[in-house]
Amino acid sequence: MSEVAWKCFRCDLSFRDEEVASLHKQISNHSVSKIKAIVS
Repeated sequence: MSEVAWKCFRCDLSFRDEEVASLHKQISNHSVSKIKAIVS
């Protein structure tokens, strides 16, 4: 099973919630990429 997540490769952080990823982008001015996260 896979799920969508967002990742900041600069900080090496992953976010499951798009709103949190958006906040990180605004605060840090880092780009955030959409990825597929594997959920077990």
